[in-house]
Amino acid sequence: MKRTADRFINILEKVAVSLVTLCIIGLMVALVWQVLSRFVINVPAVWTEEIGRYSFINMVLLGSAVGVRKNSHFGVTFFSDMLRGRMRDYYMRYFVNVLILICAAVMLYYGTIFAFRFGLNRVSPTFLTPMVYAFVILPVSAAFMLCFALYNIVFGDYSQQLDSVQEVLKEHESAVE
Repeated sequence: MKRTADRFINILEKVAVSLVTLCIIGLMVALVWQVLSRFVINVPAVWTEEIGRYSFINMVLLGSAVGVRKNSHFGVTFFSDMLRGRMRDYYMRYFVNVLILICAAVMLYYGTIFAFRFGLNRVSPTFLTPMVYAFVILPVSAAFMLCFALYNIVFGDYSQQLDSVQEVLKEHESAVE
């Protein structure tokens, strides 16, 4: 069962990382074109702002899902750095990831309602397409986070993670000296 879950989660992670990469490329192309069209051609493109905004929003939301997968999502490490072994495993697994799971479930539920209730009635100002295409990233990224957090709760092992990171830091410090 773990092997099947590993395959599924790895495929999901590759999809999320690929989408984030596409968003970064879309953002960069839109920004470069905006600068060129405004200052070189002297005819600013109106579509670049909207593409840049949606690319950035999608990049942030999907990137946060990748952060859940890689356990680099939680900025407050004060408690987790003090814990060792089983206590660290329980804290990361049952406190941090369950909290993420709950937040992702709320985001999935209300994001879906928001995307379809408000997205079907509104159109984007530049492209005149339904805003549901822009809003659907909320439930999509929440679904990614939900899968990653659930995987971390069931299969994650955090008891050795901090020790290995500290060993790498010590090796780096000794190499620098």
